[in-house]
Amino acid sequence: MDYTGTRQFLQVEIPEGDYSAECLVKAIQDQFEKIKEKYGIFFRITLNPVSRRVSITCDGSGPPKGPRDKVGPLGPTHGAVTFGLTFVMVGTENRVYDFGLGYYLGFIKHTYEVNSDMCFKVESESLINTEGDSYFLLAIDDFYTVEHKTNDSYVQCLAKILIKHHDHKIIFDDGYTVLSNEIVFAQPVDLKQVRVRLLDAYGEPLDLHHNNLSISLEIKELMNVQLYDSYRTQTWTKAEPQAGIRGQSGPWSETGQRKVQHTSGSANAIAYPARNFN
Repeated sequence: MDYTGTRQFLQVEIPEGDYSAECLVKAIQDQFEKIKEKYGIFFRITLNPVSRRVSITCDGSGPPKGPRDKVGPLGPTHGAVTFGLTFVMVGTENRVYDFGLGYYLGFIKHTYEVNSDMCFKVESESLINTEGDSYFLLAIDDFYTVEHKTNDSYVQCLAKILIKHHDHKIIFDDGYTVLSNEIVFAQPVDLKQVRVRLLDAYGEPLDLHHNNLSISLEIKELMNVQLYDSYRTQTWTKAEPQAGIRGQSGPWSETGQRKVQHTSGSANAIAYPARNFN
């Protein structure tokens, strides 16, 4: 509410970027300065360098900067009144974490009402965090070995890529940065084209900002009949599917009917690829 008693709905929007804690607080304070000049409402945001907690304070209101004024209002002429803060963004209303700017500043609730009992000041419950995501999810088609749980659903993916540093370095798999398991197909599968996606913790595609993504997949092809049969037996725990061969007659059964011969996948030999001796 400004000095005339008019209720104002103000929005602070920070452009996307790689911010440090101090840079983020300064960017918000710059937006508060624009609000002061336009509406005459004095807001402050401060970062305690020891506790790493953020405070937002309303000092009051006064006449805004006029069209002929060279500088904005120097100080408030009216005291502060009760105000509200809403941090949640559109599309993140159901999130407990990562719901927007307020969460990164350390505020754990979506909305706050700040009144005189709080001296018109609200302090974040948690610490400011501008480090970004700690891991990404790599999804390739519908193959998955990792099942990642969110607030209300699951994200199935092939691997979880851990972000061990945030200083613009290339991430290499050293055996500790990628969490995944081996996928064994119970039958031959053709992989002519696959869909690769890099997702955040909520299954939303990441914006790479026109940067390149390079991954390597290790694919094993089993040509040994016994080894293939061993893998197939481990992955297929149900009854082995069988198909009758039509047009062939077998020995007679005790009921006077001919028995039908059956064949299984392991009974047929796997054709080896042809060799070129040129």
